[in-house]
Amino acid sequence: MFTSCAHGGVGSGDVTHWYHVQALFELGYQDVYHVVAATRENPPDCEMWIEAMDLKEKTGKTYGREQWDQLLGHCMAVTDMPCITFAPELFAAYPKAKVILTLRDSPDDVQKSLLETGHVYFSQWFGPPKNLFQRWVYGNIRSSADQPTIGMRMLHRWCEYTNFLEDWPKNGGQRYLEHNEMVRSMVPKDQLLEYNVKQGWGPLCEFLGKPVPLDPETGKEAPFPRANDRAYLQREFNKINRMRVSIAIVKGLLVVGLPVAVAWGTWRWYGKGRK
Repeated sequence: MFTSCAHGGVGSGDVTHWYHVQALFELGYQDVYHVVAATRENPPDCEMWIEAMDLKEKTGKTYGREQWDQLLGHCMAVTDMPCITFAPELFAAYPKAKVILTLRDSPDDVQKSLLETGHVYFSQWFGPPKNLFQRWVYGNIRSSADQPTIGMRMLHRWCEYTNFLEDWPKNGGQRYLEHNEMVRSMVPKDQLLEYNVKQGWGPLCEFLGKPVPLDPETGKEAPFPRANDRAYLQREFNKINRMRVSIAIVKGLLVVGLPVAVAWGTWRWYGKGRK
């Protein structure tokens, strides 16, 4: 199953996406692939995503069913970036999949949401460095092959590939509309659900053939997940920021500190030898 969060193929970190992921978990889809699954839960996946973007950009073609199975074959559903960037390729590889097109109230709504969440985060890290410290941190992240920073390199490549930082503030609403039309044109109507999370469990459960979740205490319909609001996402982004800076600083200190320690030890050793 694919859930297409209507970000025009160039969006991430939108609040609606997180409501949707939590809803799928509650309906029994325990392996839902999204950006955190790649960047934090299984960082080596990011190398394949980078390869897929490079291949498509250079040749116009990308992975076939075998490679997608290697990357996503264990999943019960996929959503969010970087998956959404390859929506046509994924549907071609899995033509019997059900697709959920998650809609927003208006193009302006989805554009504003992303500008207040994902775009803020990516701009901090992948926009032009504002000072020497940022330039140094970026250099450590972008050149590193360590697992904690592979995810960061994939996100940076994704921003380049989609032109997200420059394009979304100007054309986000239009990209949203274009993405929706692309999904409608490629997915048969009986495999497609156009869905706004404000509709609650009913349309989603009917489409997926699942019973509506019940609250174990009251026996009534469980509230639709809304735990991850914009403030939550911003807190999560800040945590990631602090972790990335810490990694870059530690690596920088090792690079600078090790030669200094060796030089000091050598000076001490030769100094004692001359006494």
